[in-house]
Amino acid sequence: MAAFDAPELQPLARRHLRRNFTLGVLNGALFAFGDALQDANLVLSVFINRLTGSSLLVGLLQPVRLGGWYLPQLFVSCRMQAAERKLPYYRLGTVFRASAALGVGLSVLLVHDPRLLLPLIFLLLAIFSLSGGLSGIAYANLVAKTIPSRRRGSFAAWRIFTGGLLALGGSFLARYLIGGGAGLTFPSNFGLLLLIGGLGIASGMAAYAFVIESPLLRPGDAASYTQ
Repeated sequence: MAAFDAPELQPLARRHLRRNFTLGVLNGALFAFGDALQDANLVLSVFINRLTGSSLLVGLLQPVRLGGWYLPQLFVSCRMQAAERKLPYYRLGTVFRASAALGVGLSVLLVHDPRLLLPLIFLLLAIFSLSGGLSGIAYANLVAKTIPSRRRGSFAAWRIFTGGLLALGGSFLARYLIGGGAGLTFPSNFGLLLLIGGLGIASGMAAYAFVIESPLLRPGDAASYTQ
């Protein structure tokens, strides 16, 4: 990945192209692995159903986990567009999102009262979703600043390929633990599975927090989110 392969990037980003490319692929692979172990349809829904038997709560999982993605963008997208650096926004979102992902697994392992556990899980899923909106838009900006357009296809392909392999391995792990492997019973088996998933998500997001970002040459004035 020589510098002349990326003439549209700033010099700092060109010098660190290989590093940023590798960290981006690692981010995609680890996040896909962790996300497969915390999948709302395949893992969390089974857990909530076994815990409560409520189809209503099971149906709420997907909207809560994904529904908050766009809300933060209404308030921060214009300000982020004008910011000299996008990485601080990504890191801030990572702190909240990784903490929420880890918290889901820890709460299942440590909180044994369903009356406390259920609202805690849904609160953590909402935090995961909302902070994903912040880190997601920052991630898109960082990719535009660190990966040249001619390499974004291969960048996405490597993320999907490695992520798919790890997610496939994660599905076998989920089947093993949910089926009573390792001598664990409900809910400890789900707690361990969700904690491993949280570690995968947190590790993937943390990896991308170490990309090298070139500052904007002329950052603009932050616009109001109503504009």
